[in-house]
Parts: sequence; structure tokens; C-alpha cells
Amino acid sequence: MIDWNVLYKISLGLYVLGAKDNDRPVGCIIDAVMVAANKPCALAISCNNASFTKQCIEKNKNFVLSVLPKDIAPEVIANFGFRSSKNTNKWDLVKSSNFADLPVLDNAIAYISARVVHQYAMDSNTIFIAEITDTKHNREVEPLLYQDYRGEFKDKVLQSFKNINEEKKMAKQWVCTVCNYVYDGDIPFEKLDDDYICPICGVDKSFFELRDIE
Repeated sequence: MIDWNVLYKISLGLYVLGAKDNDRPVGCIIDAVMVAANKPCALAISCNNASFTKQCIEKNKNFVLSVLPKDIAPEVIANFGFRSSKNTNKWDLVKSSNFADLPVLDNAIAYISARVVHQYAMDSNTIFIAEITDTKHNREVEPLLYQDYRGEFKDKVLQSFKNINEEKKMAKQWVCTVCNYVYDGDIPFEKLDDDYICPICGVDKSFFELRDIE
């Protein structure tokens, strides 16, 4: 059953997008979500074309959104926003459960599951139009807005990601100089195709530099 009070919580904020790679849960952070229609109830979301989660949605045609609260731990956003599900089991690192047989965060404000009915490929992103199949309230707290993230909260997220890398004892990594995304793919950065783009902000390889993770 669709609860419009859940849909009213959609704003220019941050969301964890959940999907599956066969039976393995995957996910990433997205910030472009809108209610696109009410008959039938539909969402429009935008995913970076380099996102592994986006590739899984293309195959399976369904996804779920966890609406992030303002009190979300910065480590959660670092985990889902700056690592790839292709080689990291992100959901093993957070408290999670299932909604509509897809992974969601236990402390999210609400959950929205949807089935893709159309998709439109752009140069940097793919826009999915999806019919909403179910919704659920979970907590009565304020959502995390994008402007909140762009403030001092972003620095806390980046520091959390640095701490994760210190624990993994990574001495040097390729870092995007625009958004500070840290490349952690299986293929050495130097061997990536020239058309590789940052999965967070979309700039090309020339904007990356090798840095110490302090």
C-alpha cells in the first residue's frame, strides 16, 4: 500500500539506493529523487553511469530507497558514497534489514520500493522512471538535506573515509581533486580507459591525483 505521507518526505536530500547483484545486496548514495507522477505513483531517480548499483538496477529493474535522517553517522555516507559495491560488501558494514526483498538501513526515516518502467541514458547519468510498489514509515526525525551535507557534515564524511582507509593501511590512492572521491576499483587506476569518469562528480581521469591517505 502506498502511503503519501512517506512520499512527502522526499526532498533534495541524500538517499541510500539499494539493489541486488544476483543474491548479493549492493547500494550507493544518490541525491536526485523526485515524485514524477501520481497515476500510477512513480519516482524519477538519477544514477551515475559508472555506478555498479546502477548496472544492477538495469538488470533487475527494481530498487529501494532508504530516506536518510539528519542524525545519520558520517561513516554510513562514507561507506555508500565513496566505495564501489563491485568489490565491497557495503551492507555488511551497517545495520540493515530487507524491505520488498531488497536491502535498507535500519535507522532510515522511510523506505520506498519501486519497479523500473523507463530509463533514459545521458552522457554522465541514467535517469530511471519507476512505479512505486510499496512504502513504509520507520522513524519520525528530520531528513538529511543536500545543503546540510554540503556544509560541515561533508568534512566529517571525508574524515570518516580517511579513517576507513587507515584501518585498511592504504598508503596511497588516486583521489578526485573536485569531490575527494577515492578510487578503490580492482583495475589499477593507471590502466583504466581514458573515458573513465568519477562516479561521484563525473570529471575525467585528468582530475585525479595520487595522494597519501592521512
